[in-house]
Amino acid sequence: MSFSEWDELKLGDVADVLSGYAFKSKDFVNEGIPVIKIKNIVPPIIDIKDVQYVTEELYDEKHKYALNYNDILISMTGSNVNQIASAVGKIGRVKLKNAKLLLNQRVGKLYITDKAKYDYDYLYYYLTQEDVRYNLAASAGGSANQANINPSQIKNINIKVPNITEQKAIAKILSDLDEKIEINNKINDNLVAA
Repeated sequence: MSFSEWDELKLGDVADVLSGYAFKSKDFVNEGIPVIKIKNIVPPIIDIKDVQYVTEELYDEKHKYALNYNDILISMTGSNVNQIASAVGKIGRVKLKNAKLLLNQRVGKLYITDKAKYDYDYLYYYLTQEDVRYNLAASAGGSANQANINPSQIKNINIKVPNITEQKAIAKILSDLDEKIEINNKINDNLVAA
């Protein structure tokens, strides 16, 4: 199947978006379950070095907003397209196994609605393309310092999708490249530390 034969769909045909919960200041405690905020989306991952915490009880109560390994997150607030490094629409992935995490407001979690037809890895790599991020940031409303997008705008993104077999093949190649880059970075870090 050539690229011109891929289906052109709206992201909303493939995935849905769950907006995070609006925790209150009184909800936060000194240790417990990390709450993932916009600042924790450090593409390509979610960084939990600087987080706030809530209690285990609140985690159980707000389990709808729990995050899992490999979840795709998107920042729904950020700067305008003029400052693309911090622009709205940053994409990161949860790469922490067996970690309990909760989703904060203004962070969206994308989830595929038909796993038999669509692949999470393919969706992730598609959304991290520069032109897709640029179009997301360009569609944001608000001021230059505080641009916002909502789930409807995210779901309105145009995406090109091949069949599931090709999606998985494309994602596998990109995933293997990411692994090699990560291994090389670790080798470089070890050489610098030595």
